[in-house]
Amino acid sequence: MTNPIIQKSDRPVCSVDGCEKPRKARGWCLMHWARWRRHGDPLYARVYARRECTINGCDSLINSRGLCRNHAYRLIKYGDPLLGNRGTSRGAPMQWIKDHADYSGSGCIEWPFAMGHNGYGTVKYEGRARIASRIMCIIAHGNPVDDRLQAAHSCGNGHLACMNPKHLAWKTNEENVQDARKHGTWAHGEQVPQSKLTEQQAREIAALKGKVRQKDLAKKYAVGVGAIAHIHCSATWVWTGAKIKAKSEFIYGEGHHNAKITEDDVKDIRRLSSTMTREAIGYRFGINKDHVGRIQRRVYWKHVK
Repeated sequence: MTNPIIQKSDRPVCSVDGCEKPRKARGWCLMHWARWRRHGDPLYARVYARRECTINGCDSLINSRGLCRNHAYRLIKYGDPLLGNRGTSRGAPMQWIKDHADYSGSGCIEWPFAMGHNGYGTVKYEGRARIASRIMCIIAHGNPVDDRLQAAHSCGNGHLACMNPKHLAWKTNEENVQDARKHGTWAHGEQVPQSKLTEQQAREIAALKGKVRQKDLAKKYAVGVGAIAHIHCSATWVWTGAKIKAKSEFIYGEGHHNAKITEDDVKDIRRLSSTMTREAIGYRFGINKDHVGRIQRRVYWKHVK
């Protein structure tokens, strides 16, 4: 009986010249046998033709629709494979800013490169994407004395990508907002896309302050309670005329409708803090221990000495 174990060096190999793989069937290895079975020739090899993008001047391989990946993406996003392709070389936007930093004309000059959704130009500066007009202001007028200062447009055309250095100056946020109001470019009230209220509704809400619960107003006008509260405290829709109470008008202490204790009780609570626990004091006066702690720390009832 022969030994069933055959050494690897003694195994028969594929009959195709140069192939050292073990023989599988018909004298060929598994790969060449599969090619013969599928294509009728063990030496068959598919030749892939290099298919380049159909856009003139683009030698990238086709990804879909006869276009490379980048042009196919532009076609899907913009409806045109050439839209947005400015052929911008690396460093060209910054060079454009430097070339126009001493522009002496009085009219607006438009940023010719990438722009954000708000219409302002964008440029890569010191490794980060920045607003192009701010970088122009830095190049033309120097760094701001405070990083919170903004590059304000005197022409009011910042949203139209104006880059004239004569139209730019460092201003605070308040000054920039005032300029926007003068130019009519400051979105407020009904002009804000996210606004759910009209100015008339905001005035009605302001007039009902203290007369109708904020919860009921929120349900009536289909907004959150926070939106009603902001109108009432003049955090939003300031011009609607919501009256802010003076400190003397607030009701606190025993006069408040939710008060459970009196001023004398408050004095007793603070006096007993050294001899009784907060739980025991709270049980005695009908309030919880957290309330007792805030009274003792003078977070509540500050006016009681």
